[in-house]
Amino acid sequence: MKAFDLVTPEKIERRMTGWTESEWDGIRENFWEYQASFGPEATKTFRQFAYGIAAQNELYVALQEAA
Repeated sequence: MKAFDLVTPEKIERRMTGWTESEWDGIRENFWEYQASFGPEATKTFRQFAYGIAAQNELYVALQEAA
């Protein structure tokens, strides 16, 4: 099984619900930087942006466990 297959929407949502307020603050700051950098081409919503970060985090964990 590939590491990518181990990253499920449920795991991504669980990671997001487990973030602390300070982690959410960091994600908000990154989102604002994303919007500032891309301007009108920054089409992701905050939720989509946060979901992508959570997915990357879960993929990283899966790759570490697979190694």
